[in-house]
Amino acid sequence: MFETARAVLPDWWLLHPADASGVRAFAQAPAPRTVAWLDELQRYLDQSGGLPAGLIRDLLAAGTVVLATLWPDEVSVRSAPRDAGTDDRYAEDRELLKLARIIDVPAVFSREERSRAGQLAADGRIRTALEYADSGVTQVLAAGPELIRRWQHAPAKECYGQAVITAALDARRVGAQAPATVDYLTAAAPAYLTPAQQATATPDWFEKAIRYATQTVHGAASCLIPVPAGMGQIAGYLTADYLHESARTLRRTEAVPGLAWQALVTHHHPDDCLRLADNAERRDQIDHAITLYRKQPDAGDGFAAVRLAELLARQGQVQEALTVLRPRADASNRPTAKRRLAKLLAEQGQVQELRQRANAGDLFAVGQLDQLLAEQGQVQELRQRADAGDRFAAERLAGLLAGQGQVQEALTMLRQLVDAGDASAARQLADLLARHGQVQELRQRADAGDGLAAGRLARLLARQGQVDEALTVLRQLVDAGDESAARQLASLLTRQGQVPEAIIMLRQRVDAGDGLAAGQLAALLAGQGQVQEALTVLRQRVDVGDRLAAGLLAALLAGQGQVQELRQRADAGDGLAAERLAGLLAGQGQVQEALTVLRQLLDASGGFATRRLVDLLAKLGRIDDLEGEVRAGTYGAAAQLAQMRGPAGNAEAAKPT
Repeated sequence: MFETARAVLPDWWLLHPADASGVRAFAQAPAPRTVAWLDELQRYLDQSGGLPAGLIRDLLAAGTVVLATLWPDEVSVRSAPRDAGTDDRYAEDRELLKLARIIDVPAVFSREERSRAGQLAADGRIRTALEYADSGVTQVLAAGPELIRRWQHAPAKECYGQAVITAALDARRVGAQAPATVDYLTAAAPAYLTPAQQATATPDWFEKAIRYATQTVHGAASCLIPVPAGMGQIAGYLTADYLHESARTLRRTEAVPGLAWQALVTHHHPDDCLRLADNAERRDQIDHAITLYRKQPDAGDGFAAVRLAELLARQGQVQEALTVLRPRADASNRPTAKRRLAKLLAEQGQVQELRQRANAGDLFAVGQLDQLLAEQGQVQELRQRADAGDRFAAERLAGLLAGQGQVQEALTMLRQLVDAGDASAARQLADLLARHGQVQELRQRADAGDGLAAGRLARLLARQGQVDEALTVLRQLVDAGDESAARQLASLLTRQGQVPEAIIMLRQRVDAGDGLAAGQLAALLAGQGQVQEALTVLRQRVDVGDRLAAGLLAALLAGQGQVQELRQRADAGDGLAAERLAGLLAGQGQVQEALTVLRQLLDASGGFATRRLVDLLAKLGRIDDLEGEVRAGTYGAAAQLAQMRGPAGNAEAAKPT
């Protein structure tokens, strides 16, 4: 309504009287072209003397525009006819409301209104209200700040209500999406109370706490929302979305108390088990994570079993980890467990079990066994396995033989694999031929249509100084439609000083939609000092959704120190630009701003921002900040912190050099 008044009457004065006496004083000498704004009209009506209908008629007659807001229930009670035999306490109010043109505002936004609001969603408050509207967008916007105050600044006597709210918020923060049950809240709330508050709690402390937590503010929302389990029955309590979003920021690096974790382990919905386990693991609550993973070891294609085994192995309980994995790996539909079991057996050097599983047809065990045998130099067994048709063993054997100087035998084995259609062996063969200068065979294979051999031949010829022949080979490949050869040709042309031809060819590739060529072209242009043109090439690719180009553009902007465009792209949601911006700011000594950028990116999308943030904190030796990220559940923070502290847990190891 305020925005409407400003649009329709932009040059008028706005009067917002503090109370009813202020309205009466203005009515004695009303100024022209004035809007009188009476927000929450009931406050004026209930004051001594109220607002007589005649007073408002005089204001309207003087040309004053009177705007007011009033809750629907207030309108109903004040405009209802008087009951016979009762005092007519609202008689004056009823007459006043007859003067009004009442505009009903729906409780929720229409589809069109939500769409228009979405166009303003760069404002974080609007975005939160649109995404997490418990009772409607406007209600959340109005009630949200009050919910935060009610939670954070509860009166001393309401400490139990505050504790219950915080326990529910923390549960949701670490993955509990189901309603917080009474059992959980009663078990966890003491963790947020002082010993004195616990000792002096009355028998009905929880009932009082729930009343405080569920009391609505502005008639719109409450900190905790009861979830029904039937008529007159409550299954649990959800936290208001607005409050949850705020608490995620306000308590981001606050540790969830051990008692609350224990309550979650004991009283949680099965659907939340894996989320809670993952959060416990990221927050270095390993014992709780192990307990939670144990509850659902078969969930998620063996994911829980794999995570449980990882944690057990990290704790030195390797045999138990293997015991967890074996039955899941034996199930035919559990590739994740098979892969981790094979890797763990290889790490432990348990060749016998690996061999048994490989012979039983477990391809993950085959790969790990062959790799382990190669690392141990077991030529004889590798040869036996290769002769039995194990192509992985043959490839490992060829690499091992080549490393021992038995190049011809290695080449013979690889040729046999290639002839049998092994694409991986074809790459290995081409590399080995090039490494040993076998130009003739490379040329023969290139002539027979082997693109890998042709590429390696061109590189070998160029290294030997036969540049013209190398260029001829690459041009033939390009004519045949080989995209990688085009990029290789451009690189060779550039090294030979034939930059214009390289640029022309790369532009052709870019026009054909080759994103890799766009990056190469931009690098070449930038290297020639044509930075703006390079940026233009990358911007055009970014505009058509090329993520690779987005990363290259961010890197080039950072290399040129273009903070402004990086910031603009970061603000528009480009995570790659945000990461580069953070690195640039850190390099300029603006560490706090760099950390802020990364934390904002982390809250928005996660992804690589977690690694960048953790790496930057580690580089700066910021132990306290890393500990905060562990409490916040940032991926990789716990592992990085443990690495920095060293085996003895000594923080001295974390000091930057």
